[in-house]
Amino acid sequence: MSKNTISKHQGDKINLHTHSHYCGHGGGELYEYIEVAKKLNFSALGFSEHCPLYDNRWSSTRMAFSQIDNYMDQCRTLQKENDDIIILCGFEVDHHPDYHKWYIDNLVDNNYTDYLALAIHFVKDFNGDERYVGNLPYSKKMIHRYTDAYIAGLESKLYQFGVHPDLFGMFYIDWDDEAKACSEAIVQAAVDLDIPLEINGQGLRRSKINSNIGPRYPYPTNKFWEIAQSLGARIIFNTDAHYPEDLDASLVDYQSVTDSLGIKVEGWEIENYRLKPI
Repeated sequence: MSKNTISKHQGDKINLHTHSHYCGHGGGELYEYIEVAKKLNFSALGFSEHCPLYDNRWSSTRMAFSQIDNYMDQCRTLQKENDDIIILCGFEVDHHPDYHKWYIDNLVDNNYTDYLALAIHFVKDFNGDERYVGNLPYSKKMIHRYTDAYIAGLESKLYQFGVHPDLFGMFYIDWDDEAKACSEAIVQAAVDLDIPLEINGQGLRRSKINSNIGPRYPYPTNKFWEIAQSLGARIIFNTDAHYPEDLDASLVDYQSVTDSLGIKVEGWEIENYRLKPI
């Protein structure tokens, strides 16, 4: 398939949030994901390993920096070898101002990667220590820190879409005015910047938690997506696969979110391995 061919892809036939053994908390070789994607009649598959950093920050959740070229070389080889499915080579990036210039110089301006997906996985706690979002205390201050970090990522304009924007639901258990206001702020920023937001399938594989609105998934949170729908956000779905079998969207009940709210997930146009939401 020529890289210059303009192709259009339905939202349920493309997955742009895909991991593998490289992340350290998943499994499977890149080619195994492609084999499954073909069986599922996907028209495109994007790999988005957690981006490693030169100082090995957040190293427990991603490949070592020394592996980055090996990952990209493997992905680029598979990209060339497959002419019946489009393969994209990208990264899920934890946005942080300390690395903004490095991301631009080493990932974007030199076309090292096809796309970047925005994520916020770590936030400073009350002691100033970085903690994984799922381990943060239930606190209004923490949800605002997460929200500010996510919006800063959107405003950087480095990313083609934002993943699991409602990840704060892992620690901010209840739905209240604070959760509503933070959700509105994230969604409105994405709308203003015309950046799609992702309903995340990985969250739908997790156990439900008890909240003041009843049992719910830690994420995605229906209340968040009600706001996204009402504000006119571009909404996409990705499986966030960590094993090849995770690519099958039938394994997660994402339609419980989309159907109940009347959401039609958007698709993508790809030209020269570049993404444009449609």
